[in-house]
Amino acid sequence: AVEHLQYWYGPDEVYRVTVAPYAPSFDLSLGIDRYNAAQGGSVSLPILVARRDYASPIDVSVIGPAGLSGQVQIPAGQPAMPNTAGATLVVNVGPDVPVGPMAFLIQGKAKINGKDVIEYASVRAAVSRELAGVPMPPRQTFTTVGLAVTEKAPFALAVKFDQPSSALGKPANLTITAVRKPGFTEEIALTATGQPANVAPALKNIPANMTEIKAQLNAAANAPVGTFAIVVNGKAKHQNQDFSVNAPPANLVLTK
Repeated sequence: AVEHLQYWYGPDEVYRVTVAPYAPSFDLSLGIDRYNAAQGGSVSLPILVARRDYASPIDVSVIGPAGLSGQVQIPAGQPAMPNTAGATLVVNVGPDVPVGPMAFLIQGKAKINGKDVIEYASVRAAVSRELAGVPMPPRQTFTTVGLAVTEKAPFALAVKFDQPSSALGKPANLTITAVRKPGFTEEIALTATGQPANVAPALKNIPANMTEIKAQLNAAANAPVGTFAIVVNGKAKHQNQDFSVNAPPANLVLTK
């Protein structure tokens, strides 16, 4: 039987059913539907990909208000493993973007069988989860991504791996650098995301008044081979305000 959200069904109910021919395509999605970023800063969005008989590259870009920008290409055949990101999109926030909430879309574009195919990243699962599991949230929320723009952070982060690649079973060494604004001397607490299974980050905080630390990502012998976008986040307090800053993604390349 066919029924709608109020569980009504029967000959008195009318449904519209659309039948379209099958065509290769793809779906994009995000794990959450809202993010934070400071003026002049950025936020990194892992893009989840589900392919349907299409394995070539997908161009992903930000569609939104002036001052927001970002683009990345999901390589052919990525993601190599299910339930992992095909790429990480860095959304850049201009220094003059006003503080406050805004909304934007994530567009994926590819040429399939000679035609341009455009799909927008879905956040429907995240919205349903936040609305106590409602199966059909408002349609306008399916692809709308929220962004809270905050004041400029008093520091920025940069990450660089010491070597272009690392072998399984050996540590991947990296350098994390903080650029501090005058007057900001506090400790910066660091965390890392984006690493695959069986890769453990060994990070320590950037001490007060310091601008650089050495860290490691320890890849076990059974960690997957491939390229993974690692995002290091720093949190600190300045003038009784909490700030959270993401460094631009750095590629961890694991080889046998």
